[in-house]
Amino acid sequence: MVRLSKKKVDNYVWNKLFYIFFVVLNKKRNNAEFTKFILSIFSYPEEIMLIKRIGIIYLIMKNYDKNKITQVLNVSKTTIDKYRLIIEKNKNIYEYFIKIIEKEKISNIFEEIFSTLYGPGTYGIDWKSALIRKKKISERKIHGF
Repeated sequence: MVRLSKKKVDNYVWNKLFYIFFVVLNKKRNNAEFTKFILSIFSYPEEIMLIKRIGIIYLIMKNYDKNKITQVLNVSKTTIDKYRLIIEKNKNIYEYFIKIIEKEKISNIFEEIFSTLYGPGTYGIDWKSALIRKKKISERKIHGF
């Protein structure tokens, strides 16, 4: 649970702070830089909270069963229901995650095409790496990640 002060911040100051927050998070970084930044600015419980929230929304949007989400992310069914309501009420979250899922579907399609063209049994292809790639694709279809 986050502890907030009961003292409110002025709206002008709040808008400026939000703008700075947006600029800092929107800056183009590679994965290593972004990870170092996040680890330095958020505490460990805050990181877990944010990552699980994003994971819950993502898996709900991919229509995963509530029981599967509780197993994978170790969250309660009540928490999942809470985020279902948030998604229904907030169309911005829905639209944002739909874009991510559509991009993912496209990349998965290309990966499947590559796997069928250069899969196990194709002349000149390393069978071991082709089987590993094929297994990863099938696991991604089953689990979603």
